[in-house]
Amino acid sequence: MATKPAVSMEAGIKLDINWSNLSTWEAEQLSAILDYCQQRNWQAFKISEHQSRTLEPLISIWKVAFSVNGKPKTVWFINGELPIDFIPFKLNESARDALLSFSRKFLKQAQILKQESKEESENRFLMQKLVKVAADLLVLYHEKQLWKDGS
Repeated sequence: MATKPAVSMEAGIKLDINWSNLSTWEAEQLSAILDYCQQRNWQAFKISEHQSRTLEPLISIWKVAFSVNGKPKTVWFINGELPIDFIPFKLNESARDALLSFSRKFLKQAQILKQESKEESENRFLMQKLVKVAADLLVLYHEKQLWKDGS
């Protein structure tokens, strides 16, 4: 059974998620995202368990609402076998759409690194990693069996 992270209990936040439904791995991924928010003084107040998706042990995609200086924001977070990152919710209505946007974002980051590099070897490893992650996410996006319910 997964346990709630300290961040939600200390702050008295009701995150509207049933932690007992999460695997240990899923709870660890979600806790990492909540810690990420807390480090930036973002007050997480809702996680959409229904719209979020996990592909254990590779990636998790979470729809999270939080406030920044009193202003609410909703984003998609991704983590797992890659660093935590996020994109706006308003441009991506489903976890599947978010996956495609993350793929495009990582590919664009690789292109920017390539343009900024003065030497061929500079940032080469990071560029290759970003391209591989983008390609892997694109494969998952096109895997219809993962998205049967339309999310």
